[in-house]
Parts: sequence; C-alpha cells; structure tokens
Amino acid sequence: MLVQKIVAYLGKCLKMNKKCPKCGSSRWKVNLHSKKIQKGVPAKVLRYFPIIPRLRRIFGIVELAEQLRWHETHKVGITKRDIQLIQLHGKQ
Repeated sequence: MLVQKIVAYLGKCLKMNKKCPKCGSSRWKVNLHSKKIQKGVPAKVLRYFPIIPRLRRIFGIVELAEQLRWHETHKVGITKRDIQLIQLHGKQ
C-alpha cells in the first residue's frame, strides 16, 4: 500500500521552511527539557492513504463487491401511497 508522508507545522502553515512565517513555530520537534530543536524529527507528520487503490482492491473481490453494492441493487421505489402519506402528514 502506498502511503504518503507530509511534514507539517504545528500551526496552520504547510510551507517547507524552518519556521512558520505566520506563527513562528518550528518545523522540527523541540526537546521540552533543554529547549533544543531536534533536527530531522518533524513535529507533525500527516499520513495520507490514497482511497482509489484501496477501493479497487476491495471491489476486486466479487463477493465483497456484491455486499458493498447491496443498497443500490435492492432499492425499493417510493409508491404513490407513500407520497400520499407524506403529503397527508406534512399538512398536519
């Protein structure tokens, strides 16, 4: 499975600088005791799992694909009686 890792800031900025231009937070982890920046250890990592390969693999199994499409294949349409009941209850 292909996993993409994206290094991010603790703030809301996602540019690849040493510090965030808006809030000044470091891109790297900071040791709480010595207050030194640990270079090479990102403060925040976003992991992205692409959905398309996962869906292809799931729908490649015939039995599982049928189960996943159950609600679409077993749809029951709305009858005239259902519409009348909806309109009747909507007026009250």
